[in-house]
Amino acid sequence: MDLDLNWTPIEALRLNAGYATANAAPTTDQLYAPLVYGDPVSVFDLVTGQAVQVTPLLGGNPDLRAQRSDRLSASVSAGPLTKTGLFLNLSYGRNETQDGVGQLSEPTPALEAAFPERFIRDAEGRLTFIDRRPLNLASATSEDLSTSVSLALPLPRGEDEEPQSLQINLNYAYRLTDRSRFGPGAPVLDRIAGVGGGLPRQTLFLNAETRRGRWSLSTSARWQAGYRSLRGDATGPDDLVVDGFADADFRLGVILLPSELRAQGPTAAPRSGCLSGGGQITVEVQNLFDARPDARLGDGRPAPGYGRDDHDPIGRQFRIQFAKRF
Repeated sequence: MDLDLNWTPIEALRLNAGYATANAAPTTDQLYAPLVYGDPVSVFDLVTGQAVQVTPLLGGNPDLRAQRSDRLSASVSAGPLTKTGLFLNLSYGRNETQDGVGQLSEPTPALEAAFPERFIRDAEGRLTFIDRRPLNLASATSEDLSTSVSLALPLPRGEDEEPQSLQINLNYAYRLTDRSRFGPGAPVLDRIAGVGGGLPRQTLFLNAETRRGRWSLSTSARWQAGYRSLRGDATGPDDLVVDGFADADFRLGVILLPSELRAQGPTAAPRSGCLSGGGQITVEVQNLFDARPDARLGDGRPAPGYGRDDHDPIGRQFRIQFAKRF
């Protein structure tokens, strides 16, 4: 069932509200995907305070039940407000789920107490195995606020008289609530408070792109606030404190002119069908500033498993692609 309300009191202002409820059966993959052992991954074990490599079990779970979800949303949008095409949006969303499908990731004391059979340790207590097949959560509630700003800035025309503009999009999200319960009588996992594995409360995404003739350029940046994962029910010296993290990407593309257009000079524009004769080159840099996530323990000690070569050994990546239709 879906209910939507829309009101436009003036031309540049729109108010929206909605309520949706749905029942969704698990997907075929969630039910019947073959069981496989994934590549070993490095995790921080909050139970022992050590960084260990574990083998995850992946695949389907035929015992999954259908989930029921209820979503309430409200938003206000304004724009365009200026000749530059300024648009603003503010949204609120609340989701409540019964028997929602999720998976276990971080080895926290609360999760291991609820599902001891999914965390396997050796005789010395070292974590060696995590069963990450999907399972049903008895209930889950999340609330968030988000805002977005988009802007189109016209740029001066060049000698080729090609029109050009700069598109900028900024999105910010703030988590108000993230609570879940895995079964009747099980403890409530409040991830904003760090119980059951922490989550960043704030995230920010910025994208800017421009295009002129055959050339295109885009950059994007992401940021998330730091967060804390509790080892117990309250803050302590052995908690995992993850610092805020930001990274950026860069992409430059150029359409290569076919021979019949190159003869017309550098200002020649591709006609319909000409792209197949020229192709396109794209240069991408992921994680432009070679940023790495960093963390420490609650008393300031370095967190095991968060060194430069532990959590993200690759870091900055360069990629050059050539695409052509034949």
